Amino acid sequence: MDNKTLKGYAFGITVKKALEENQITLSHLDKTSPGLDALIENNLTIIITRINIENIVKEEEIAFKTIVETNPKLGWREKKIKQPGAKGTKKVNYRITYRNGKKISQLALNSKIIQAPIPQIETHGAYIKLGKGQKGQGTWYVQPSYLKQLFSPLVDNFAASTSLPKGSYAKVTNSANGKSIIVQINDYGPQGKKRIIDLDKKAFAKIASIGAGVITVKVKPVLN
Repeated sequence: MDNKTLKGYAFGITVKKALEENQITLSHLDKTSPGLDALIENNLTIIITRINIENIVKEEEIAFKTIVETNPKLGWREKKIKQPGAKGTKKVNYRITYRNGKKISQLALNSKIIQAPIPQIETHGAYIKLGKGQKGQGTWYVQPSYLKQLFSPLVDNFAASTSLPKGSYAKVTNSANGKSIIVQINDYGPQGKKRIIDLDKKAFAKIASIGAGVITVKVKPVLN
């Protein structure tokens, strides 16, 4: 018990009596092994596990939400903060349980908001200026992860091209269903007649079924 071993003697026949005779006090939460009603025998080892519970109040931050508004007249790379966000605060009442001095659980009982968070309102541009497009075949491949770290992309879609410079952006439209995405060019390819763009697998899946393999697309460079 309490990180130490004690030796004692007892005349009682139960664990409870043995502890009482050796002036060992238990709280109503403490546990013994064997249990208190177990019969004692010579050289019996009794293990006492101390269980303590305390309630504490912590002050915590509340994250603010971001509300995005789009502006069709603002360039797609532009972003303006209309209203800065601010974190809120709350008080949380926790019940913490310790076993032999070590925390084993923490339960939030209730909370009270002291200051509500202020949402951040952002205006994102939606205007995209496109150049002359070309029509051809689009394919897909799994890009190595290092390629996606070569630039600081504005989008999470990547592709390889033989005609567009690396680091530039392009709009790729699936001619069959009209779905389109903006990709960043970060690799050179593809090789093959009529093939004009090789999309990363993740980007390809957004405009067509992976099983299609090759689709007809229209590719327009993004000029702004």
